[in-house]
Amino acid sequence: TVGILLQKSHINTKDDTHYVSLIAELESRGAKVVAVYSGGLDYSGPVKDYFYDSTGKPIVDTVVNLTGFALIGGPASQDHKKAAKILKELNVPYMCAVPLVFQSFEEWQSSELGLHPIQVALQVSLPEIDGAIEPIIYA
Repeated sequence: TVGILLQKSHINTKDDTHYVSLIAELESRGAKVVAVYSGGLDYSGPVKDYFYDSTGKPIVDTVVNLTGFALIGGPASQDHKKAAKILKELNVPYMCAVPLVFQSFEEWQSSELGLHPIQVALQVSLPEIDGAIEPIIYA
């Protein structure tokens, strides 16, 4: 079972094809998907509410964050201490997908620079402080 964190604004604006495509692909490969979103930028509530069963046992085997942000907070402010506590309690791999917002997939592949420095700071480094492993380019 894969837990997926989604950004509500993409759902509200129907800019969610990337979400639908990934969920469909995971399900076509036999995975169960538990997708959650938050009204703000704190995903600790949805993680606690939907990634555990009634006995307190995690129901997900891994979590993929598709928001492009840290688990708790956006680009201006994060709570890494709280995020690390939530993830340590869940005790499953936590991966963050890095959406290519400044370049196409082809531009990223052929670039000597790689990711834009802002993306490295906000979407790789900050999630790693929370405990994220192996950033995944998601275009």
